[in-house]
Amino acid sequence: MKQTLLILFIGVLFNTIHGQQFVEKQISANPEGFYLSSMDFGDIDNDGDIDMIILGNLNPGVKTKIYLNEENTFVESSNTLPFLNSGCVEMFDSDGDGDLDLILSGRTDDYDAFTFLYLNDGQGNFEDSNVQNLANIEFSSCATADVDADGDLDLLLNGFNGASSITQLYFNDGKGGFTADTQNSFLAADDGDAVFVDVDADGDMDLFVSGWDENSVPNSILYINDGTGSFSQSSSQLDGVVRSRIVPADVDGDEDIDVLISGIVSSSLHQTKLYLNDGEGNYTASTIGLFPNIGNGAASGADIDLDGDVDFLISGNAAGSFSAVSELYLNNGDGSFILGSSDFDGIILGQTSFVDYDQDGDEDLFLSGLNSGLNAVHRLYENTQILSSLSENELNPIGINIYPNIVQTESAFKIEMNSDFSQDISLKMYDISGKMVSSLKFNIEANVPTTKELITPAQPGVYYINLNNKQYSERLIVIH
Repeated sequence: MKQTLLILFIGVLFNTIHGQQFVEKQISANPEGFYLSSMDFGDIDNDGDIDMIILGNLNPGVKTKIYLNEENTFVESSNTLPFLNSGCVEMFDSDGDGDLDLILSGRTDDYDAFTFLYLNDGQGNFEDSNVQNLANIEFSSCATADVDADGDLDLLLNGFNGASSITQLYFNDGKGGFTADTQNSFLAADDGDAVFVDVDADGDMDLFVSGWDENSVPNSILYINDGTGSFSQSSSQLDGVVRSRIVPADVDGDEDIDVLISGIVSSSLHQTKLYLNDGEGNYTASTIGLFPNIGNGAASGADIDLDGDVDFLISGNAAGSFSAVSELYLNNGDGSFILGSSDFDGIILGQTSFVDYDQDGDEDLFLSGLNSGLNAVHRLYENTQILSSLSENELNPIGINIYPNIVQTESAFKIEMNSDFSQDISLKMYDISGKMVSSLKFNIEANVPTTKELITPAQPGVYYINLNNKQYSERLIVIH
């Protein structure tokens, strides 16, 4: 396992941050647009920064690209992967060796469906595992989680296998060997989404699935995990959608996971709807978190304005319209939203992702798809929130060391702090969906170094350590 020391000198904001600002930045020296696309992000070469993989249509052509982050500039890798579109790519540690492997699925230029598992040598070089028992699918989604609590990441695939829609769970043997589950019966779906998240706060990963069912009807279902990898269908009523995106997030600050679902309901209705969790994993449609009837695009969530709640970017078009939009909606803190900005390329048939690629403490936006002119695009919008919102009077300097910042599950890491004057500190840890997993309050004295030791969560993933009500965030990566 790679150990790194992250040394920070940060400014903590005391005044309300107002107005977010995104600046478009060229992704690479030779950027290409993608649609019917999928992106994922992670440190694939173990150099401490965030790299990117994208697959999709180039209009014309099909390609899969690896971009390595070199001092916040993306450089295309010479490492090649199968060229796919209408599929998915996800980074995960399949074999427990501490680096990020790849699952890819989709269709080739010849309209053949494939699924590949590529293993990482730890330096960002990938080799085909030649696994034979994964379903070859297109119009697919990939999701990974430890569903049976045995300490490794299991895999779920859904899509179209050339004859029918399927949703198949595979159990990991801990070494990257996958065995098809024969006990669970999920919604067989394609051209939708699949997302693992703990909806009922019982410590295991439940599952949302959406897409075309076997009767060519849009469907969306929540399945509840009993902790062993055995799932049962929830009674929650969710609108069926295709070409869909499912975004779990705690939107109203009640420490349970709500969900935004965007997609196509019918030829006459595209829809984005927010469902609120009652704390026990039961969902009802929100009456205050209302969004325009757009779909066929993408949706993503993150705390864009650093005010402690999750905001949403929604992309797509209305039914019957060729005009695509990408609109940022800011959370008022109670799960109601206002339009913050629409100054982004509108896209359909694509993906959006919020990622702090430059590790400056705010979430940047990556976007791919077809714009209103039916041109394939791949955009990076850099969030300058922290830089643009601070004035000299708003800074309260604190020197901080967090080490290690890549750490194993259920192990210790330390935070060292020093300040020019005494103050109260509220420290909270959140998972990527916005759910708080731990908290600590304490006082630091002026010019007296203070050290706090914390234990990482049991689940691997990306977590955020926040000081003073999310006025500053820093990333912690937890691995097996």
